[in-house]
Amino acid sequence: MKRNLTKALVLMALTAIGVSACDDETKVCNSKTETYASISFKWLDTSGRNDVVKDSILPNLTVLALGEDTLYKRVGGYRAITVPLSGLADSSRFYLKATATGVADTITFRYKRVPHFISAGCGFVNYFNIDTIFSTQNEIDSVFINSKQVTTDNATTLTLFF
Repeated sequence: MKRNLTKALVLMALTAIGVSACDDETKVCNSKTETYASISFKWLDTSGRNDVVKDSILPNLTVLALGEDTLYKRVGGYRAITVPLSGLADSSRFYLKATATGVADTITFRYKRVPHFISAGCGFVNYFNIDTIFSTQNEIDSVFINSKQVTTDNATTLTLFF
């Protein structure tokens, strides 16, 4: 009887170990896998003695990924936006119109794509190392690059001054 009980306990222990070993964690991905360039907006007030930088809320924002799709269409209340960079090319261009009556600007990101392994369940994502950013200066006064790396932390990549 004692021998049968020992065999049963050993069998149950082996079954529990076998079932837990078959758990496939490679199908689960609970990490961030989206990389976006984050753009904040500031207003440069040069009317006084000293230049003053203030947060700017764009009243009627339209953003298009040139050759792709509309990202934001005539929406207001944004202090910052995120835009996706192309994982297939070494540059991305965006059309940005800050106000309903203003002249649109284009912003061009040039970068190097860096494949980054997240996990077996998530696979690889593209990180981006920004080389250069060009913009027209219709409504945009200037561009400041806050971070040359675009990763899954989605930190502010650049600031546009109006």
